[in-house]
Amino acid sequence: MIIVSDNSALSCLAELGELDLLHRLYGTVTITATIHQEARHPRAPEALRQFFEHPTFGWLAREA
Repeated sequence: MIIVSDNSALSCLAELGELDLLHRLYGTVTITATIHQEARHPRAPEALRQFFEHPTFGWLAREA
């Protein structure tokens, strides 16, 4: 398991269309509530916002 604590990696991978790379490498990926909020912020990259607005993934978990 990997926990993402910085939004930069998610933003870059989303822009490249490669967010599932984290899943392929690590299986389940956990993000903090702060990362979830940042990813949905209006100034976040469009690809990242869309990823979180229309979740089609089961490999990304939000830390409780």
